Amino acid sequence: MMSETITRQAEQTEKLVLYYLPPLLCMGLIFYLSSRSWVPIPLPVWMIVRDKVAHGIMYGFLCYLWIRAFRTGEERPVRPVWFIAAVCISALYGATDEYHQLFVPGRTATVGDFVADGLGAVIVAGVLFFRQGTIPLRQQS
Repeated sequence: MMSETITRQAEQTEKLVLYYLPPLLCMGLIFYLSSRSWVPIPLPVWMIVRDKVAHGIMYGFLCYLWIRAFRTGEERPVRPVWFIAAVCISALYGATDEYHQLFVPGRTATVGDFVADGLGAVIVAGVLFFRQGTIPLRQQS
């Protein structure tokens, strides 16, 4: 009985580390980068599109990590509510990141960055959602 409890706790700890730690680390990386007065990735001023694409990719990846965490390695379709939760967590974190940048010298908060963050999360969640076949693309007769 005691060894079963220890085994179950070890499995739960392993799932937490393998599946929930990566999105938290990604959020920490985003916070670190947005805390810097300069981002160590040189972006030319005239390439605003590149910045928005980078935002979309980063928050799309964050959304993917949350969806992966909610699955916890099981081979089952993810429930639609978990896709919505992953998008909401990613987009809300994008909003808090933009707010945080108001207090960082040399940084600005923009609605465009927030939109790119949310759009990246929505695109990744949408692709994964349809890819897993949760919603049939056409109705079967």
